[in-house]
Amino acid sequence: MVQINNITLQDKGIYTCIAQNVAGNDTVLYNVDVVRTCKQSLQYISSSTILFDPFLEAPIISNGGAQQVIEGELARIECLAEGHPTPIISWLRNGIRVETGVQGVRYIAEGKVLNVIEARSSDSGIYVCAATNEAGTAQQAYTLEVLGEARFSKLSFIIAFFQSLALHISTSLLLKPEEIAVGFLSRKIRPYF
Repeated sequence: MVQINNITLQDKGIYTCIAQNVAGNDTVLYNVDVVRTCKQSLQYISSSTILFDPFLEAPIISNGGAQQVIEGELARIECLAEGHPTPIISWLRNGIRVETGVQGVRYIAEGKVLNVIEARSSDSGIYVCAATNEAGTAQQAYTLEVLGEARFSKLSFIIAFFQSLALHISTSLLLKPEEIAVGFLSRKIRPYF
């Protein structure tokens, strides 16, 4: 009997068994195939096929999550995937594959990280990281919310200005007319009495 320890894929091939005694010789050829499996042990399917596993591990992805970025900033989503062999990462956005590295597209995938350049509110959504290797596939969802910049409308600014002016005038009525001055954008406006 022949025993091969620490079997590898290089051990596959044709093995010859030769038996000799005083009565004569006999030869038998065995074709041994070594194949990978997802299980972590050696298994014998038949006398000539051995299943071999070099520590295959299906991908596992740590927690997903949600993040917020301000419009115009870089959004960075990291897929914490592990497995053996190292999984290949791909991204989906709202169920559609994210195209990266294409001219004019603002998505750049660098290993486990998806960067959204100059994020816009239209980039908000659910991003799914898919990690795939020979042992399987895992997926994890991440939510990205792009927040618009805070802006004052002209109307809200005018209303705020007049509310401030009214408050300032009402508190100034106790003063003499020559002491009343209302400041606006570094100019002093004197009311007429």
